[in-house]
Amino acid sequence: MVRAQREAQQRAAADAREQERLLHEGGVAEAARLSDEVEQRVNALKAILASSLATAPGLSFARMRRRGQAPPFQPGSRAVPIPAPRW
Repeated sequence: MVRAQREAQQRAAADAREQERLLHEGGVAEAARLSDEVEQRVNALKAILASSLATAPGLSFARMRRRGQAPPFQPGSRAVPIPAPRW
């Protein structure tokens, strides 16, 4: 009776270890898959960047630049300085 109980506990412990091992392997495989996916996306973005740098831009900074029109300065009553303090 005690022997059968001990064997059942050992089997349960072995099953638990196997489940943990399988779970770990699954996590490692998922991490590798996600890493590959990210690497593919990075390579695609690098290719887009490289191809766009090889062509002349459709816009120039000179064409995008706008000259601002500031209204003429009109200080009004602030044009007259305040009197200096008398010490």
